[in-house]
Amino acid sequence: MRVLLDECLPRKQRRDLPGHPDFEVLVTIDGNLHYQQNPKGRSISLTVLSALDNTAETLQPLMPGVLSALTTIQPGETVRVAVRQGD
Repeated sequence: MRVLLDECLPRKQRRDLPGHPDFEVLVTIDGNLHYQQNPKGRSISLTVLSALDNTAETLQPLMPGVLSALTTIQPGETVRVAVRQGD
């Protein structure tokens, strides 16, 4: 799976997604992007991170969820990744 990190994410976040240098999935923190650019029917998928801010420290705990989503996400699909309650 090839991943594109949105420009609003820290560059060092790509180290948390090894082996994904190109893109088939856009990873973003922009929760409105799904409504602005609906990926349905397209070859690219969208993974939206739900976090309080876009610092690497805040986003790093979400990366296992992103890696998990990358194993099942399909073209045109949107997956939201958030910290589970109680974590």
